[in-house]
Amino acid sequence: MINACESSDLIKSHAKWKMKLATAVACAEWLDVENIAKDNCCTLGKWLNSEDTVLKISELHHYRDCVEKHTEFHIEAAKIAEMINTKRNDEAISLLHCNASAFNSISNAVILSIFLLFQELEAMTDLSEDFKMLET
Repeated sequence: MINACESSDLIKSHAKWKMKLATAVACAEWLDVENIAKDNCCTLGKWLNSEDTVLKISELHHYRDCVEKHTEFHIEAAKIAEMINTKRNDEAISLLHCNASAFNSISNAVILSIFLLFQELEAMTDLSEDFKMLET
């Protein structure tokens, strides 16, 4: 299903978004706002939306929460990308660095939701192992 290494990789890939946006400001890079707004193109989005993941865990509370927060995150990231493209760099930098910004708040919420989803999956695995032991 998912192991600690995969969970960590998902969190790391998500956390890189802030760096990607900050680099775009610093280097005056053009960003594909439409693509950034999509929640199924990044590593986490591909995993959340993969047929295997949906089939196995889409009924879990923390899965649904993670999907919702991840979608919100991409909306906020796209807003910052649009600011960068329209040379509103001070505004973009402010949102990237302000802990209370919607971008940082939802980014932190995504990381927490990944962690909680992993805990829920781990608890299910432990429970499954307990039932297997009872059957023998």
